[in-house]
Parts: sequence; structure tokens; C-alpha cells
Amino acid sequence: MDICFSGGAVGADTAFTNAAIAARHRVINYSFNQHESFVPRNTRRLLTETELLSGEESVKSAAKYLRKNWSEYSGKARKLILRNYWQIKDVSSVYAVADIRKDGRVSGGTG
Repeated sequence: MDICFSGGAVGADTAFTNAAIAARHRVINYSFNQHESFVPRNTRRLLTETELLSGEESVKSAAKYLRKNWSEYSGKARKLILRNYWQIKDVSSVYAVADIRKDGRVSGGTG
């Protein structure tokens, strides 16, 4: 079964969700308490604090590879990145939409 894992944010996340639903794919939009989402409720999967933190070691490792300083992230930004871990942890393909900066790094939350 084809599944679209996403974060339910405005923009590309919502567009991917709508396209996947139209194609009759299963959709899971990972979210957490106090995270605003604009996708159908039946596609949302609220992560607990424990679930969010379960990906922290993997995120730290990825941050190092991507030349990002994980310790600089806190609060909601940190939770958004930990949510991203859930979006990709069990997938065979990743499709992302973002700008690539002049230094070769990906901008925004996708980066």
C-alpha cells in the first residue's frame, strides 16, 4: 500500500496530502500538541513527547551531517524537526520541496 507521510503544514505538505488522497493513498500527517495543522483530522497522527524524543539521536546525527547545530534548536522548532524524523524513518522514498541556498544547503524546515 502506498502511504504519504507528511507534517500537515500549509503549503507543500497540504498539497502532497490532497494529491495523495485524490490518488487513494493512505495519508499520515505527523503532528504534536499545539502544532497547527490544516489537513483532514482523519489523516493526523499526534505524537507524544516520548515518541518525539525517540528520534533525537538520529536527528543529532543528521544535523551533524547537514552542518546544522542541533543544540541551537528549542521549543516548537525542535519539535518540528523531531516530527520530521517520524516522516522519514520508515520510508523507501523521500520527496521534498525547498529552495537550495547558494552554499548548497537546503533552506527552511525541509533543510
